[in-house]
Amino acid sequence: MNTLKILVTSQKGGVGKSTIAANIAAYFATLLRKQVTLIDFDHQGTSSTWVRRAHVPNLQIKICDVLSVRDA
Repeated sequence: MNTLKILVTSQKGGVGKSTIAANIAAYFATLLRKQVTLIDFDHQGTSSTWVRRAHVPNLQIKICDVLSVRDA
């Protein structure tokens, strides 16, 4: 099984990380019909919220709120 992993990251906020991640995930899931897992490490959960609202098929969402886990 070939697995492609794409990491979208930047230290600066507001540069489009969530937008790019959500669009890449939706592209692979809908147009290429691949099984996709979007792991959202953003404390706000922006990309997972957008994808959930769009009802993208073949797309599983995992939210890993690192701040909550560390603070708990």
